[in-house]
Amino acid sequence: TIGALVCGLTAVRLSAEGNFGGCVQCIFCACLLDGLDGHTARALGTSSAFGFELDSLCDLANFGVCPALVVHFWMRSLPEETSNL
Repeated sequence: TIGALVCGLTAVRLSAEGNFGGCVQCIFCACLLDGLDGHTARALGTSSAFGFELDSLCDLANFGVCPALVVHFWMRSLPEETSNL
């Protein structure tokens, strides 16, 4: 779960620097790690209420806040449209 959060936050940092290719790779890595953490916890019998809440918080950060910030930085990186009117 923490690894997925680190990938999501790294994606935000990379998008702020203009590295959108690396940003997409980090988001895919966060997706992969998010899919694996719940299955791993259940398989090992280490599920807890804290882990469930931490996973929900990381999901909010990775799949709510991170994409919004990536789109924001991407839009800021586009050249401004100039009009000759």
